[in-house]
Amino acid sequence: MWDIRDVIGSVLLFVNGLWELFRSCSGGLEFEERLHRLWQRVGAQHCAWSLERLDRRLMQADDASLVSVSSPVVR
Repeated sequence: MWDIRDVIGSVLLFVNGLWELFRSCSGGLEFEERLHRLWQRVGAQHCAWSLERLDRRLMQADDASLVSVSSPVVR
């Protein structure tokens, strides 16, 4: 499940990027291309934040089976 901070961060990133698009684009095709890149950037950032949060949760879980791995005994 996503954290509300990640969702708000993604929305703010999108709104800021959209504001820049409105101010700087001169034509419809340019706007469409840059909007597509903005969506990709926002999606990638949201995925990165979600994976960082998942990584932190796994590190905090302190699962002993993940910490030590024993090698098989060779006779």
